[in-house]
Amino acid sequence: MIQYYHINGELTPVAEAQLHVTDLAIMRGYGVFDYFRALGGRALFVEDYVRRFFNSAGLLQLEVPCSQQELMERIQVLLDENGEDKAGIRLILTGGYTTDSYTPVKPNLLILQHPYATYPAEAYERGIKMLTYDYRRELPVAKTINYVTGIRIQKWLKENGADAVLYYDNDTIKESDRSNFFLIDPSGKMITPKDDVLPGITRMKVIEVARELGFTVEERPVRLEEVFEAQEAFMTSSIKGVLPVVSMDGKAIGSGQVGEISGQLGRGFEALVERYVMAKV
Repeated sequence: MIQYYHINGELTPVAEAQLHVTDLAIMRGYGVFDYFRALGGRALFVEDYVRRFFNSAGLLQLEVPCSQQELMERIQVLLDENGEDKAGIRLILTGGYTTDSYTPVKPNLLILQHPYATYPAEAYERGIKMLTYDYRRELPVAKTINYVTGIRIQKWLKENGADAVLYYDNDTIKESDRSNFFLIDPSGKMITPKDDVLPGITRMKVIEVARELGFTVEERPVRLEEVFEAQEAFMTSSIKGVLPVVSMDGKAIGSGQVGEISGQLGRGFEALVERYVMAKV
């Protein structure tokens, strides 16, 4: 059972954790966050996630009130105190208790622990369906707390039988609402959008795995039409890992079945996670 959060440098019982209503995160939705999983009582790829968190904070001109090393230590303290072998960890840095409802002040730093989240197993067997949506996130390289569009279109996705969205801008694909996107072109080359997308940590690790397996990987602008010419496609995120995509806008991608390469990359990523956990034991 999760008993504690870590709020502004202090372990705090979950029932007592709170923010004042004047926080700029509440008043204006101003803040950044990050999310990752823990296995074996240790946060996965924590160095990479903390580095990205600090980068996001810098882009919003928010100062994290501790060093990267201190933040990793606080995360471990929380995991140890709650005593859960598996968990999700969410970092949040808010704009602070503003006096004019607009200007960032001293940020509040929250480390929250959640139950370990997984994606339905059957989705990896059958793949998922996506719909395209014309949208580009503001400050896409920062992981901000602004998810208005992604949350607002959930009903539209469900009504149209889709599992997820793929954003595009000026006929160039970007990312999903909470995931990065990859495709395998007819030659077997792996391609993923590079500009104006969140630098996903799972994305980065899957690219490493792909190159170790001998695949050619291109990070570049990707035209929307390339998605419909691909032989395979998949999404990546901390919870999803490598999740195959079999349909876009009602059109089959490749054979319309989960592809062999997607499965191979998924297994390779899981093996990388296992090696990371074992190295931390």
